[in-house]
Amino acid sequence: MEGAEEGTTTPSHAASISAFAREHPGLLLSGGYLAATGVGMLSSWTYYSRFGIDIFAYAQLSDFLIAAVRNPMATLAILVAIPAVWLVMVSDAWFDRRYSWYRYLYLTDGLRRMSRSTPALVIYFILYAFIFAVLYSGRMEDRVRNGAAPRVQVQLQSGTYQGRDGSQPFAAYLLGSTASFVFLYDAGSAEVTAVPLENLARITKR
Repeated sequence: MEGAEEGTTTPSHAASISAFAREHPGLLLSGGYLAATGVGMLSSWTYYSRFGIDIFAYAQLSDFLIAAVRNPMATLAILVAIPAVWLVMVSDAWFDRRYSWYRYLYLTDGLRRMSRSTPALVIYFILYAFIFAVLYSGRMEDRVRNGAAPRVQVQLQSGTYQGRDGSQPFAAYLLGSTASFVFLYDAGSAEVTAVPLENLARITKR
């Protein structure tokens, strides 16, 4: 009897989440966008940090607000995470009802209840987001190192670039940009230069 009562914990929890989603779709969409923004920010941080850039020192609030739009993979990660979490919850409930030995995998009832709580789901998502950001940023870094990143022709208003006259057109790899800066990668020196947008005379894709 005790096992049957415990077995109903996950289905009722899943049902409450489903009911909340039906009753508050706007809040759910807003939360999803904030989550995608968070994943986008985390992806940007892990990506640029691989090149020695503290993106938070160059980004503005507007960059954070559109992180999900500028990084569509972050939105895709959220869309994939939602059915994945739901599948885990449903399968967990199914195993719990069908197999009596399943609940003993949690060692204690307290650990079992805690692993199914809402705070636990938040922790699972944070871990998922971090793993996704690390893997995705690593893939993007490999593209840059292997010469697969967008190659651009750049000309500055004034100043130098990699020790040469930046007012003359030069080629570089485009790592990315914020509302105020463009980040250029030089394959020869493996160095990154942050160029203020106001100092850009021209930038075109090669």
